[in-house]
Amino acid sequence: MESVRQELNRILGIVTVADNHLKVRTQLLLLLQDFTIRGIAIHDANIVATMLAYNIERICTLDNDFDRYRKHITILSPLTSAN
Repeated sequence: MESVRQELNRILGIVTVADNHLKVRTQLLLLLQDFTIRGIAIHDANIVATMLAYNIERICTLDNDFDRYRKHITILSPLTSAN
């Protein structure tokens, strides 16, 4: 168990954990005002809200459902090196 804790502490030292907190929820509500979002698309909106709350500008994805958010984020494709 101690080795797991040490590894977790090592990882937490090099990444930022983007918690879903009030700032994310506020961003999500703003996105819901700008876009028609229904059903499962709320998950993508929550990802974008988290990105906005943490000033994360780019996402690398094959999911073209994020295209609607292009005015807020930059979408990179893992299939092309031009991005």
